[in-house]
Amino acid sequence: AYLYEIATGRMECISRDVSGELTDNAIFQVAARLQISDDARFMAYTTRAALDPRDTNNVPDVYLYDRIKRRSVWISDTHNGQVSNDWSTFPLISGDGNWVVFQSFASNLIPNDQNGRIADVFVRDLRPLRAGEITQVSTLSIGSLAILAALTLGLGVFGVRRWV
Repeated sequence: AYLYEIATGRMECISRDVSGELTDNAIFQVAARLQISDDARFMAYTTRAALDPRDTNNVPDVYLYDRIKRRSVWISDTHNGQVSNDWSTFPLISGDGNWVVFQSFASNLIPNDQNGRIADVFVRDLRPLRAGEITQVSTLSIGSLAILAALTLGLGVFGVRRWV
């Protein structure tokens, strides 16, 4: 995937693995559903490319690219850093890049997923003190679902964009 800055005409490849390297695996795999933080530092996207050596599930996963660190982070791995057992997609990123919301059919992202491989919505908290904590939000209380709906709508609304 590439990021193109409209004002300058600058293009940057964002399909980099977790070590920051450009790999054939990353370059020749499609990255879809790209979401960009307000300052364009972070990009969340879905790809089948295994950008992390632990990613051996051969299904679409959600990654986050950090333009300053020039590397990707696997967002849809499990709560303890293991490979997920099904696909994940539809990432949304908060304006400040601290949270990524996504949908997944995986039943092992959190301990004791009660509904098996039915699509759920998760939030990955990327704030430094949270260390990548993942929360399943699609099965919480009705009030939490209302908060999720508002958050999702807020994450998906963008003003004039400088990046595509």
